[in-house]
Amino acid sequence: MCSKMIDFVAKMIMIVINIITLVISLGLICGMIYAMVGLNINEIVEVFGETDITTMMYAMYGFLGALLIVSLVGLLGVFYKSKLLLGIYSVFLMACLLGVAIVATLWFLEGDSIMENARVQMKDSITYEYRGDFKTDVFSIAWNLIQYQLKTCGVDNYTDYVASEWYNGTYNSNSFNGYDLPFPISCCEGGDNYISLSKVIDGELSADMFNETWVLNCMGITDYGNGTITTDGPTHPNNKGSLDEVKTLLKSSIYVVAAFAAAVVVLQLVLIWASCHLIDSKQFTGEDEDD
Repeated sequence: MCSKMIDFVAKMIMIVINIITLVISLGLICGMIYAMVGLNINEIVEVFGETDITTMMYAMYGFLGALLIVSLVGLLGVFYKSKLLLGIYSVFLMACLLGVAIVATLWFLEGDSIMENARVQMKDSITYEYRGDFKTDVFSIAWNLIQYQLKTCGVDNYTDYVASEWYNGTYNSNSFNGYDLPFPISCCEGGDNYISLSKVIDGELSADMFNETWVLNCMGITDYGNGTITTDGPTHPNNKGSLDEVKTLLKSSIYVVAAFAAAVVVLQLVLIWASCHLIDSKQFTGEDEDD
């Protein structure tokens, strides 16, 4: 009687958790595809260059796809009472536990190095790839979107633009209504009050969307209206760097991530127990207990 009850509990654990995992994995995959295609989130990823951050993001697709398939394998193993499928399922879960441990260790040991690599890639993208507030290339849209969304300027601060091709006039886009700009308009405080992020993503920005007085005040430019213009006034860019803000966001969510990771590990251990128990259960697989 007790063995039947344990079999039932193990079976229900397998069914319920794998159905939930299946639904969540499918939802996350659909959400990521929508973000990549519908919101052009891949443009933001391009800013980080070929770093471990982008590698981890693309690896997430592979992990979720594998999780989707393995959840199906676990369910099929239960429904068809297949030792082979349950065995494959158990092996994958054990591999996942090892993978979580490796990723956690690498992030703990190499987290600062990953961020510094990202800093170099991001500064290079500003120096050589950024073209302006109203340009529609990948890097320009990405940086404008980051700066509007996070209320930041550059990687560390607005001076990151001083040595850029944009600042030096290579793309003829470092101006607004005839005034030369020391940094992009997307760096200005309160920029999100003038434009919507959807227009940034779609590359639909134009100079007439912005209040000229606000832009000139942000840039420290004073036009006296008699042909005299001064550019030595106080500037008002966002005072936070984009990379530091990303690090702050990661730190603020570290406890949530840790709790989620701990929950995943516990669930994996429970599922490993359930699948291994069902593999060993002669009653579940229909084998004669007297053999």
